Amino acid sequence: MEKKRIKLGPLDTAGSVAAENRWVYRQLKAGAMEPNLAMKMSQILMNQRGMVETSDVENKITALEKKLTDLLNKGAGSNVVRFRKSGGFDI
Repeated sequence: MEKKRIKLGPLDTAGSVAAENRWVYRQLKAGAMEPNLAMKMSQILMNQRGMVETSDVENKITALEKKLTDLLNKGAGSNVVRFRKSGGFDI
């Protein structure tokens, strides 16, 4: 079989990765892609999606930690929940 170059769209969001995985599925279903290649591409895309999702979660946690630190530094008063390093919390 002749090797074709496959060009995928951007893979920078979980949604865009899922869209590319749907494209692979449609190609397989139409008989335009061999099952072995489709399986490999789908696995790569699933791995990419996991990395994108992990990166998004890390960014959100970092933003939340910054907001919490900003609140604590402002001395917002007794309505702030202060977390201890041991995992518990004080009110």
